[in-house]
Amino acid sequence: MNKDIAKRLANFGRYVIRRKFWGIKINKNWRKRHTEELMQMFGVSDTFSFLKISRLTWIDHVNRMDSKKKRK
Repeated sequence: MNKDIAKRLANFGRYVIRRKFWGIKINKNWRKRHTEELMQMFGVSDTFSFLKISRLTWIDHVNRMDSKKKRK
């Protein structure tokens, strides 16, 4: 994955989160949440880091599957 694709994925991820959870109603008044607030709310620092972690988790899963097949 190159930097351009990572940047586009990060932008798309922020766009989806903002569209879904951007508005918040406090005391009958609406306000917009900031991107940093949304990312903190979901515990995601950025999309690229999330993708790296997901990829590592998948690799670990595949390794365990391979080791189970070798045991049989």
